[in-house]
Amino acid sequence: MRFMLMRQREWGEPCAGKLARMVRREVAGNTVRLCAGYPPYFLAEGFDFLGFNVRIYRTKTNHSGWKVLIKPSKKSVLKIRKRLREEWLQLRGHSVMAVIKRLNPIIRGWANYFRTQVSTAIFDNLDQQMFHREVRYTKHTHPDKPWRWQQAKYWEN
Repeated sequence: MRFMLMRQREWGEPCAGKLARMVRREVAGNTVRLCAGYPPYFLAEGFDFLGFNVRIYRTKTNHSGWKVLIKPSKKSVLKIRKRLREEWLQLRGHSVMAVIKRLNPIIRGWANYFRTQVSTAIFDNLDQQMFHREVRYTKHTHPDKPWRWQQAKYWEN
């Protein structure tokens, strides 16, 4: 089991020792490491944990001058993009309802997992990619029809 403790101020030696003893008592047999100093070097560079990237940024709007942002990691974003692309390519020639039934649970599950953190920009990027895939799907499905006809059929009310 892995977990991380973060604190706004530096760990004082008495505080760190007491906390380490409390944690060791709860998590018997596992090693416990505490990073002294703020910000810890691994937060400044950022690290990936459970599909998220945890990183600390300098800011002028916060009293401490630092802000921790947790975003979806690049690896998890690339993984969902690859999966969605593969699904789109497998669904070529299928009906629109079949495409929606296949893609909706994948998109909804991924979005629900990552919605609790700073994900708006990544969601926008994925939305752009999905629109691009939709356009390619309609052009493949109706190669002889003009773009205005495709647009009216699939995106306008």
